[in-house]
Amino acid sequence: SVSFPSKFPSGGGAFFYCGGPYTMSLGTNYKVYGGSFKNDPSSKLASTELEAVTGSDGYWVVQEKRPVVNVAKVGESAFESLQAAVEAATSGAKIELISDVELSAPVTIAQGKNVTLELAGFDIAAANGAIVNNGSLKLEDSSDYDEPSTLSTITGNLIENNGTLEVTYGTYSGDIVLNAGSFTVHGGKFDGTLKVGANVLDTKSVANLRGGQFKNSVAAFWANGYIETLADGYYWVGKFPYPIVTEKSISNAEKGWSITGLTDEDRAIFVKTSTSRSDYTDAQWYRRAELNSMLTPYIGYAVDCVVKFNRPVKAGSVRIYAQTQLALNDELDRDMAANEIYRALSTKIAESGYTQLSFSRFLKGDEFPSLAFGLENLSEENDGTKCTIEFQLCRTKNNVVTETLYTLASVSYQFPWKDAIPELREDDTAKTVASALEGTADTRVAENITDVASYNSYRQWTSGVTASTGATAAEVKASPNAWLSYALNTTNLVETPVADDVTVASIAPAAEDGAFRLSIAVKDVDIGVGNVSGEQIQANLSKVFGIEGSTSLDADSFSRDNVVYSFGAPTDGKVTVEARPAVAPPNGRFFMRAKMTP
Repeated sequence: SVSFPSKFPSGGGAFFYCGGPYTMSLGTNYKVYGGSFKNDPSSKLASTELEAVTGSDGYWVVQEKRPVVNVAKVGESAFESLQAAVEAATSGAKIELISDVELSAPVTIAQGKNVTLELAGFDIAAANGAIVNNGSLKLEDSSDYDEPSTLSTITGNLIENNGTLEVTYGTYSGDIVLNAGSFTVHGGKFDGTLKVGANVLDTKSVANLRGGQFKNSVAAFWANGYIETLADGYYWVGKFPYPIVTEKSISNAEKGWSITGLTDEDRAIFVKTSTSRSDYTDAQWYRRAELNSMLTPYIGYAVDCVVKFNRPVKAGSVRIYAQTQLALNDELDRDMAANEIYRALSTKIAESGYTQLSFSRFLKGDEFPSLAFGLENLSEENDGTKCTIEFQLCRTKNNVVTETLYTLASVSYQFPWKDAIPELREDDTAKTVASALEGTADTRVAENITDVASYNSYRQWTSGVTASTGATAAEVKASPNAWLSYALNTTNLVETPVADDVTVASIAPAAEDGAFRLSIAVKDVDIGVGNVSGEQIQANLSKVFGIEGSTSLDADSFSRDNVVYSFGAPTDGKVTVEARPAVAPPNGRFFMRAKMTP
């Protein structure tokens, strides 16, 4: 214990530099440079650079003054705490960080409050959670979208949302809990986990993910039409970057297309070099973040165009046009099997010494506004051949495609048939048959003729009709009764059938007991005098004629099921049928009738 007098002689005094706590009252001639005091020593401080603050033990501690550190501003007003800035902000105001922030407790956005928090490249470190949003909050980092700020947490949840929360850029390392309201993401990096509160039944009801990169899968939260792509350890959310394909006129090509990576509006945003937030409208800034999220996973890949045909084609029989940074005008350099892939772009680029066309260059369109492709058929053998062009996203090595990742766009074109009823190959498929019959007026032709053998028989019959009547193949194709004419194997085209055209010319017992031989005639038609095989004729006749039977003359009782019958080869322009009751009639009476379907 040290005793000091209450008053010193003139010229004397006491100087305190440290120690304490001192419990006495300080009188005249005391100068305080440091120490701990029971009573406030502010009036005895030796310098204006000092201050006395209350310590945790209730004593006054003398220390050097600490400079005031403001962490955020609203307009021109600066605040020492983020919470103070939030409380001072009026509805619609922007709060901007002006230094890094350390939070000992979460910042709360009150219900009814509507503010924007601009991170501006500064960090928020939160020991017990960063933000509890009960109002409307927009989180943005406009410093530079390539180097977003870090909003981090040590323990607990990063953000708890009970209101409306919208995020554009920034890095968020903690969990985000969605209790209610809506959570919209245009872009940003999220290292934590999206969680929902106990009362949330539908995850999509509280989240609208339009962009962003997430350490953990967020498939349960996607907006409709969006996907996530794993790249560099993160799931990137966005719409898949399908190009825009439109028809385009290309000189000498029968058919051409233009393929553009982005709309003009999106490209203008995507290639804009300014990173100043003021150079963008809100909608453009949000869209920029979404485009960044949508396209970044694919930027390093190359694009290619492949061509394939549904039938074999020969070298030199097709010309492929392409307009990129390298103009192509090449005939097929080899024979191609059906569905074999022909790389029309990457191969030629490699041969020319150019660098493969990167997806980034295609999207930006700074060298060319779009890709254009076209086709020209150089051989009648390719008539009716279907060509498919696929625009692909690929991995390459040493300028060679090593892997196809995605088909970005696909278009198809069929070389027109030059003949109305063209000749087909034996190995053609049912699809080719259907294609050759397209435009036939009588839909029953396509319904009944589905394979190459039947088609060739139909074509053979057509040739006979044109030879005997002078009608063209196009007129046969336009006939509304082409199928009936072919089925009856006539040498002319049947005019509109009527109900009484069919008559039973004769009937006699057949060799089998209980069977009858019928001879059926059709008015003004010689059946089976064309040039189609007998088996094909009989098969067709079974589709045209029906033999019905009944044990009474009640019209409603006649049925095909009551009769067993078979067609023989037509003779003398009539068709012969052997028929008998399926079951012997109990009364010995049985009635039959011939019926033709037009």
